[in-house]
Amino acid sequence: MRRDVKYLIVAVALIVGAIVLQTVFIARLNLPGAGPDLLILAVMAIGLTSSANYGAVAGFITGLLADVVPPDETLLGVTAVVLTLVGFVSGSIRDPRGMAPVQLLAYLFTTTFLAQSLYAISATFLEARVVEYSEALLTVVAISCYTTGVGLLILPQLLPAMARLRQDSSRRVSLTDPISLPESS
Repeated sequence: MRRDVKYLIVAVALIVGAIVLQTVFIARLNLPGAGPDLLILAVMAIGLTSSANYGAVAGFITGLLADVVPPDETLLGVTAVVLTLVGFVSGSIRDPRGMAPVQLLAYLFTTTFLAQSLYAISATFLEARVVEYSEALLTVVAISCYTTGVGLLILPQLLPAMARLRQDSSRRVSLTDPISLPESS
C-alpha cells in the first residue's frame, strides 16, 4: 500500500477517533472549567506532519463533522472555520522536528487559546448569546491548559509516527534528525 494512502487512513482514523472521544468521553468528564479539545490536537497533528493545504482541509472536514454531531450547540460552520485556521497555521510551520518541548508547549497553548477565543467571540456575536467575559476567559484558559497538557503527552508520540508515513520511502528521517537543506549550485 502506498504511503499516501496509509497516511490518509491514519488521518481519517485520527479525526474520527478524536470526534468520538470528544463527544463520548471528554464531554462527560466533570473537570473544572471544561475538558481538553481533542479535535484541535488531531488537526494540529495532521497539519504539522503535512502542509498548510492538507491541514486546512483536515480542519474543515473535522470541524464540519463536529458541527453536525450532537450535542454540538454552536452555529453550523463555526467549528469548521476555526479548525480550518488551526490546520492552516499548523501546516505552515516549516519543520516541527526542530521544536523544543518549550516551543511545542507555547505553540499548543497559543493556538488553543486563540481557537477557543474565536469560539467565544462567535458565541457572542453570531449566536447572540449573553457571555460573561470573565467566565469566558476562565473557560478559554482552562480548555487551553487541558489541551496543552494532553497535547504534550500525545503529540511527541503521534508526530513521528505520522511523519514517517509522509516521508519518501527511499529516505528514513526521525523527528530528532538535524535539518539538512539542499545545496544550491
